[in-house]
Amino acid sequence: MNKEELIQGIAAIKEEMRALVETAETNKRSLSDEEKALFESKQANLNELKESLATVEAREQAEIEAENKRNLETKENKNKRNISMKKEFKQQIADAIVAVANNRSTEAFENVAGNTIELRATTLHDDDTEPLDVEERLPLLEPLQNALLVNKVGVKVINSANAVTLPSVNDVEATLAGEVTELTGQKLDFSKRQLDPKRVGLSLPFSNSAIKHADRDLVAYAMDLAGRATAQLINKWMFAPVAIDASAQGIFTEKLAGDASVAKKATWENIVDLEAQVKAANVNIDETAAYIMSPQTEAKLKSAPVALKGNNHTGKFIIEDGKINSYPYLVSGVVRDASANDYIGFGVFSNALIQNVGTLSLVVDNLSQSKKNITEVNFNGEYAVDVQRPEAFACFKVDASSFVA
Repeated sequence: MNKEELIQGIAAIKEEMRALVETAETNKRSLSDEEKALFESKQANLNELKESLATVEAREQAEIEAENKRNLETKENKNKRNISMKKEFKQQIADAIVAVANNRSTEAFENVAGNTIELRATTLHDDDTEPLDVEERLPLLEPLQNALLVNKVGVKVINSANAVTLPSVNDVEATLAGEVTELTGQKLDFSKRQLDPKRVGLSLPFSNSAIKHADRDLVAYAMDLAGRATAQLINKWMFAPVAIDASAQGIFTEKLAGDASVAKKATWENIVDLEAQVKAANVNIDETAAYIMSPQTEAKLKSAPVALKGNNHTGKFIIEDGKINSYPYLVSGVVRDASANDYIGFGVFSNALIQNVGTLSLVVDNLSQSKKNITEVNFNGEYAVDVQRPEAFACFKVDASSFVA
């Protein structure tokens, strides 16, 4: 009998035993000898069914525990395999660089740890049969994440095989209505926005002599350098007051060219008003909300007192305990342009998107600059920066006279 049949059998016997007792109680008498024998027989059957049920449940529990153990072992083995492949991946890069620098054959590295290596250049790409996380395929993202400004408030790079298509939804409002009042329909605009990823590349030239005499720390150094350089470019892309490219607009570039083009003094009222503008646009303020400014502005705000009307000081400074108006702030030199003009911005950065599209690639080339005894390590990736809700960000140019006594 299966578990369900055992449960039903136990319930039926209990009901039969209860009926025997209730019949005797209704007649205000004890069980007859025949009824006692029947009752004891049913009790024995009940005990047998309970034992069988306990055996079935114990077996089920054992199977669940065994399955959980198998799943845990599978997960642990996968993690170990990923770690091993990550180490092997970095080792293959190092060995390939040395092989290419010494003009040795690279056939031994072909199709190892998801790598395909050619004689002229070493190219690393996905293994379609055993996909790994991007962080495990190429440790370039680790230093990139650490150096991204928005990572400090919880926004990370999104990794995907293709450029995402985002729905654009207009604001809608709920209304109070009477019990039988007809509701007025509101149109939702789900027009698509296709992100436009840009190629981000970096070339690191190494002398073949350095490669021959260096250990594998050279690879870690190259990846760290490439990751930080990529992050520096993305930071500039997102926060420079002027777009670094006509097709690569930053978060605040359009606003600084429009409504925020008139410079304002960096007063407490104007800084707090940035938050008010975002809130007035019905933007949800979450943990990614923060201000951004230049290092020069930060230094001034640390000693700038909070002044009320009539220049009455409150005894507090605009920057207190590492925060402004209870929000954290980001600091970057890219906020200030070549003419020493900068801005103060506020935003809910969960409304900004950074996407790494496709697979980051690494190419080792010893031929292009072979006459100079140089091997190039080239990194290439595709990134997209997008603002999903422009109203989640506000800014103003800083008046140069803001901090003049």
